[in-house]
Amino acid sequence: MIERTDKKHTPPSLNVALPLQILPQLDELLKVTGKTSVAEVVKEAVDFYYRFHAVKEAKLLNRLTPRLREVLQLVSEGNSSKEIATRLGISVKTVEMHRTQIMRTLEIQGIARLVRFAIRAGLVPLED
Repeated sequence: MIERTDKKHTPPSLNVALPLQILPQLDELLKVTGKTSVAEVVKEAVDFYYRFHAVKEAKLLNRLTPRLREVLQLVSEGNSSKEIATRLGISVKTVEMHRTQIMRTLEIQGIARLVRFAIRAGLVPLED
C-alpha cells in the first residue's frame, strides 16, 4: 500500500499532498506497471513523453540541411552569431540568414522556442 508521505525515500521535489481517494488508484497503478514507487511510474511516463515528442521533432529536423542543423545546434548551445560565423568560416550575415531560414522552415518564432525545440529533438543535451 502507498503511504501518504514517505520523506525518507522520496526526493523533496516529489513530495506531494494527494487526496486520500487517489491512493487506491495509485496502488493499482503500481501493481499493473510492476513498479515499486510512484516516482518510477512518473519517470517512465516522462521518458515516454519525450521519446514520443522527439519523433515529431526528428521529422521536422529532417527538413533542415546539414548546415542548417549545424547552425541550429550552435545557436542552441548559446553561441553568438559572430562565434558561429568564425567557427564555420562564414559571415555573420550568413549565420543570421541561416537562423531566419531555420525558423521559417520549422515554423518557430524566437530563440527560446528554437532552443527548446533543439533540446526536445535531442540535438543538444538538457544538461552539460
